[in-house]
Parts: sequence; C-alpha cells; structure tokens
Amino acid sequence: MPVSNDRQERERVRSRIEALIREFCRENDTFHMDQLTFYVQARMKVAPDSPGRILRQLRQQRRLNYDVISRRESLYQVRPVVKGAPTLSTFAMSDEEWQKG
Repeated sequence: MPVSNDRQERERVRSRIEALIREFCRENDTFHMDQLTFYVQARMKVAPDSPGRILRQLRQQRRLNYDVISRRESLYQVRPVVKGAPTLSTFAMSDEEWQKG
C-alpha cells in the first residue's frame, strides 16, 4: 500500500472519530472518558486510547473546549466555543463556522 493511501486512510479514520466525538459532546456536556470511549467504540472499531487522544488534539487545536472536573475520575465538562479564547469548543461550532471565524 502506498504511503499516501495509508496517510489518507489514517486521516479518514481520525476524521470519523472526530465527528463521533463532536456528536457525543453535543449530547453530553459532562462525561467520563470511558463513556466517550464506549460511544466511539460502539460505532467503529478503534484503539481504546484513540478517542481520548483525538479529544486532546481537538482541544490543542482550539477546536473543542472542556474542563477536567476530576482527573482521578476522568470527569470532563464541555465548554462553549469562544473564538480567540485560550481554549475553544466545537460542540456548537461546525468546521464551516470555524473557518469563517
């Protein structure tokens, strides 16, 4: 398999996981990481750490915002999108809205 196809496949999978995370966050403003992981894994086959890794990437990219309510309990709370703030959230902002700014 050529490298470009492998890269394209990884991006397709990451994009699908991202869409499921966004969907989950629109429906759940407070959640435990195992709930998010179960939600994603129930809809597609992924490594157990993928949803958390992609959730963190989205936050780092300022495309999703959340607070860690309890690190010990892996309890998270989704926060609204505030363009230009230190952290942002996509649960209410589509890619098209994000690009428009």
